[in-house]
Amino acid sequence: MSETYTWEDVMLGIDIRDEAKREEKEGQDISDKQIAEANAASGWGLGLSILGLALGLGPAGYVAGKILGRYGADWGWFEGITGDDYSDWEDMEVSEGKFYKDQSRKVNEILDIAAKDQTSMQALSTLTDLATMYVQAGGLQEGPTDFTTFGSGDAEWSLWGRGDAPIDTSGMTSMELDDFYKSHPDITKMDFKTGIMPGSANYVPPLFSGGLKPAIGRVQGAATSGQAIKSTLGQYYDESKEI
Repeated sequence: MSETYTWEDVMLGIDIRDEAKREEKEGQDISDKQIAEANAASGWGLGLSILGLALGLGPAGYVAGKILGRYGADWGWFEGITGDDYSDWEDMEVSEGKFYKDQSRKVNEILDIAAKDQTSMQALSTLTDLATMYVQAGGLQEGPTDFTTFGSGDAEWSLWGRGDAPIDTSGMTSMELDDFYKSHPDITKMDFKTGIMPGSANYVPPLFSGGLKPAIGRVQGAATSGQAIKSTLGQYYDESKEI
């Protein structure tokens, strides 16, 4: 015996299907915005951090760029520049229909958890960045800590360098030395006893001072200290969630 369907049954089936499609689309739209925001935060964070380095601001410039990129994307600062629309996903939810209320409520609970998790991860990332900046600026080394330079003491450096570098004067003629004295009135003849004219008090060597090999070592040292901080704080965060 074949089943018969009334007009009401047909319309009910259409309503159920339309509601399911609508909720699926709303969920996908929110997911797309989440991905777009994450991509924007990553892209702007990288670009602004590189700009901070290029301006010679050292760890402070690099970290400031990452933080501005992260929160700028979350707060929609860059949407007017790119014409995108993604920063409002944390306030969005799947509409609750007539037929799939439990499902839509579950989806909205998951979205609420995702929004809270993102806020927590942003705070952890910012804390990690600030701690990394402190370490990379020489905060755990002997000597003063300068957030615009990497390292401290003899290991201190910046991308472009700063001040006047020491100069070997041992091969200079008397005339050349006289010219040096005139152009550097703060340098006395006693300073030339070793044959090296000392650098200025604010001298910091540039990244490539001494060649490519020392530059690679400097970059690796800065990266290693950053990874150590991220690993430590990341482990602490994971453990705190389990409590």
